[in-house]
Amino acid sequence: MLRVLGRATLRQLKLSAAWAKHDPRERHWHLGPIGVHSECQGRGVGTGPLGSFLTMVDEQSSPAYLETDVDRNVVLYEKFGFGVIAEQDIFGVNNRFMWRAARPDPLRGDAA
Repeated sequence: MLRVLGRATLRQLKLSAAWAKHDPRERHWHLGPIGVHSECQGRGVGTGPLGSFLTMVDEQSSPAYLETDVDRNVVLYEKFGFGVIAEQDIFGVNNRFMWRAARPDPLRGDAA
């Protein structure tokens, strides 16, 4: 890690510790970073894969969790059913921790 991150290692360790503190203990899917080039934003490039991922999550009647520090992404994730459960300022950046409760699989008729 030192070889790859060099002097940024301590910064990354602090960031990882902050994220770990908010990671729910309940079993869940953790959505990693999604990045879309600025020239392609607003064209569904990110919403397509996100929707497919959440369809799979719903088929398993599982909750999902993610972190974001981008304001406009909070609005996008809220449209997909995520809600902010915590916030923390990390290195001067407001990080939001978001949760999406398990939903029943409509094909199986599960009650989550």
